[in-house]
Amino acid sequence: MNAQALTCSTCQDGDPCAPCELANPDDAADTVSSRRRVRRGEALFREGDPCLDFLAVRSGMFKTVITGPDGHEHVTGFQLAGDVLGLDGLAQERHASRAIALEDSEVVVLPLHGAGRRDPGQLGRLLPRLIGRELVRKQKLNLLLASMNAQQRLASFLLNLSRRLQVRGYSPAEFHLRMSRADIGSYLGLQLETVSRTFSSLQRRGLIAVQTRHVVLRDRAALLRMFDEIPSG
Repeated sequence: MNAQALTCSTCQDGDPCAPCELANPDDAADTVSSRRRVRRGEALFREGDPCLDFLAVRSGMFKTVITGPDGHEHVTGFQLAGDVLGLDGLAQERHASRAIALEDSEVVVLPLHGAGRRDPGQLGRLLPRLIGRELVRKQKLNLLLASMNAQQRLASFLLNLSRRLQVRGYSPAEFHLRMSRADIGSYLGLQLETVSRTFSSLQRRGLIAVQTRHVVLRDRAALLRMFDEIPSG
């Protein structure tokens, strides 16, 4: 996933791809000035930072993290090419989470008030769809956490990631996990030890093959049969 897919198909099924819909590829100066590169491990923004822009992922991958009342960090999502970061800043005009690059990445900067854009209303027209998409993801994550056991949660996560990668032109059956198992556990509401045991269990059953962070989905049909309905984001 280091390189951007050759063909961006993120817009399929009405799923908005902000870099495609809002970037100005015909204006070289604007295109260069509206992009930002972030090294692996760097924060794109932090909790409490002023929210001046939305940031659309052009390549790479991020995780968003919040600090809970207990002082511990909790992963709230993983963002791939075509996803938008910074929507949490709409409420208080300050970011409510921290976005960290899981690999060397690039984002397209989308000024919140349309400054410098040819069509300031373009982002406004796309914004309701982006917010709606995030609400659906949160609802499905809540369903996953409330009603599924550890194996179902992990299988759902892998299948969801597989679908998102496939839409972006990558292999749905074989991929490298940019996030750590601790990140996955935080996102799924599972302890690190439980995540490791569950990976091993799915591998013993022949449903997946795992080598460090490299994953192969060997029996997608069997994974799908673990659910009545697969949450997806």
